[in-house]
Amino acid sequence: MLSERKKRILFNIIEHYVDTCTPVSSQVVAKDVPLSPASIRNEMAHLQSIGLIYVPHTSSGRVPTTEGYQLYVQEIMPCNYSLSDIEKQIIEQSIQSMLQDFSQIKIFLSVLAKLTNLISFGVKPFSINPRVLKLDFVQVTEHSIRLVLTLDTTVRSRLIKVDEVISEEKLNQISQFFNERFAGLELNEIRKSIQELENHIEREQYTLIQMLLENELQQTYTEDIEIVYEGLDKVITQPEFKYAHYLHELIQTIEAEDRIKQVLCNTDTSLSISVGINPDTEEKFSMVQATYYLKKNVKGYVGFIGPQRMHYPKLYAIADYTLKQLNSTTF
Repeated sequence: MLSERKKRILFNIIEHYVDTCTPVSSQVVAKDVPLSPASIRNEMAHLQSIGLIYVPHTSSGRVPTTEGYQLYVQEIMPCNYSLSDIEKQIIEQSIQSMLQDFSQIKIFLSVLAKLTNLISFGVKPFSINPRVLKLDFVQVTEHSIRLVLTLDTTVRSRLIKVDEVISEEKLNQISQFFNERFAGLELNEIRKSIQELENHIEREQYTLIQMLLENELQQTYTEDIEIVYEGLDKVITQPEFKYAHYLHELIQTIEAEDRIKQVLCNTDTSLSISVGINPDTEEKFSMVQATYYLKKNVKGYVGFIGPQRMHYPKLYAIADYTLKQLNSTTF
């Protein structure tokens, strides 16, 4: 637990660093915090010792760490940032255009990128509980079978290894059995009822269907979504990108799409900030995301990705206003 005084100093360091992208000295902090530079240096030394700030190179100033930013967004960040009327109008107009045709999502995201000078991303609305239209098994070799699961949103295909040889005739019987009972049902309905079949069908049939349950039916819906990005030309105007490796690692972070999807999938709140989204890179980046619902089981995402040094209160306000506009839409 940090004292209020330490929180105020950390807040001041982060606010100054976000504005200037230069290390913050005790003299700078002393202009806003009514303490002597010596007292501030002592507090800064403690913040450094617990990993919330650090001294870059030979500079006398301090810079926030990933942990410092995390504490800031969790406990210190003000959430009363007010967007201008013009900013609200721009967001409203771009949302209305997108809602008429979601293929125009890139235009909407380019507007958000201009407002933030960051990469904006979006996911078109998708069903979080798709319906199964058809299941097919295709014999590839004696011990490998291709499973093709056709959903109303996508087609999933996977190779299954089996120990025992299963004839093509038997595979057709199993897929026919499955389709007669489950085609047209939502995934969650199939999950609930498929285990009840064990006492009513041959063990061989149930084993293959159970393999389907343990793999395809348990996969998260995020594997089927497509993330759209805009604003690379905007974010590279940030001071961090004067170093080529920083841009390389940002691109590496964006290309690590499974990691981005994992963050999206594991977020329980409609609005969230994730600091240090790709631990595999030396430079860390942050993501602000909003999860919107157009119908009960139809959702999507919008948000921003950029350097950890970002204006979190403003971005949170933009994401919040965007979310409210999208959620107010009725279909």
